[in-house]
Amino acid sequence: MPASKSNYKMLLQESLMGVKTGLGHAMWFVKHTMGVIETAVTKPFQTFTNNIKQPKSTKNHQATIKGKAASSSSSEESASNLQVIGVGFGRTGTYSLKLALDRLGYPTLHTQHLYELPEILDMWVDRVFKPAIDRQELYMGDPDWNLITSYGYRAAVDLPSALYYEQLNELYPDAKFILTTRENSEVWFESFETMATSVAQFTSLGGGFLRHVNQLDTYLRWLSAQVNKDKELLSSRKPLPNLNRERAINTYQEHNRRVKEIIPADRLLEYKIEHGWEPLCKFLNIHETHCPKEDFPKTNSATSVKAQAASCSIIVISGCLLIFYILFGKLLPWIIPSCRKTRLGCPLICRSSRLLNNKKSF
Repeated sequence: MPASKSNYKMLLQESLMGVKTGLGHAMWFVKHTMGVIETAVTKPFQTFTNNIKQPKSTKNHQATIKGKAASSSSSEESASNLQVIGVGFGRTGTYSLKLALDRLGYPTLHTQHLYELPEILDMWVDRVFKPAIDRQELYMGDPDWNLITSYGYRAAVDLPSALYYEQLNELYPDAKFILTTRENSEVWFESFETMATSVAQFTSLGGGFLRHVNQLDTYLRWLSAQVNKDKELLSSRKPLPNLNRERAINTYQEHNRRVKEIIPADRLLEYKIEHGWEPLCKFLNIHETHCPKEDFPKTNSATSVKAQAASCSIIVISGCLLIFYILFGKLLPWIIPSCRKTRLGCPLICRSSRLLNNKKSF
């Protein structure tokens, strides 16, 4: 009985952690999309009426973004190298590894936060994902690793970067590689399929409306095709079909075999999250006195992923409704006069207009 209670408690904790993470992702998507849409809607009216001028701060912000992009491109030669590279497939504990590497002093890029870095995400979409879809082939493209290191990252884990182990081995001959794995291939597949299905359901909601969600859908489409070794998935209709178990497991196993074949043994750590801090610290030459004593981070379980997708979907739907309400409120004053002139006014719209006017005057 106590064991059962413990399992329920762990399940609840993982679900709450997933909901919290999902809400964070969704609020970011909605916030940034609302900003883009509001600008797109208000700017034409501001230009037309000449009553409100575009704030200088907006122009300055845009210039700052362009300047940062230019700075990132120009700093390629001075960018530091990646020192640690996680080459394990997604759903092998890569996010826990990311948190551990952060703790050990290696700022680490994980795909779960890729959407927060528009320049890096655009790079992957423009140089890898979209060209593969356009060509309708399992194209690997040419990622810009200098762009990633220019943001201060010294480590990268998870897919898609894990698929480039041969290129990264040549590019960073002094880097150390960590191959995370699960108990067995079947366990990995069940977890990976849960993630892929959950994300596919989420991206189906707003793929054509929210730019960042659309980019996530493009990545998932590319990744599914690579894992399934099936270029037909690059043009499949939404939602994406389930992965083929046999093909996916073969890809996973072949990837792990090739990594161990290509990467020199003295620069490769075969690692399971259950192993904890000790082998990781030893591999990275961190003295035991500086090796953390707290529990090793364990997060992003299958249950957590399901909760993330569910909470994220709810917020995105609510956000879309809110965006519609905001757009409706901004367009309403322009719609009403034309409706009255053509005598096609809708009683509901007129009533809503009076309510808005009363609210403003109050």
